[in-house]
Amino acid sequence: MKKELKEVLFGKSLIVTVKANPKKPGTKAYDRFAGYMKRGVQTVGDAIKAGVRMDDIRHDARKGFILIGIEEGDPIIAGV
Repeated sequence: MKKELKEVLFGKSLIVTVKANPKKPGTKAYDRFAGYMKRGVQTVGDAIKAGVRMDDIRHDARKGFILIGIEEGDPIIAGV
């Protein structure tokens, strides 16, 4: 199921809703969250390529740190 979710979300747009990294500095989670903020990251797939894990994406969407599926006519997927 995890793999299926990744395939469904891979091309979906991704928007970071926070200006600063909310994770604790010096942690791996902090470093991975920085992947969202790399230049050119616009989709879930881009974030994964930048080092963000699906578990991070699911957690960060539930916390409201990111929004997924922001495309015209697309529902917002907030609690993936």
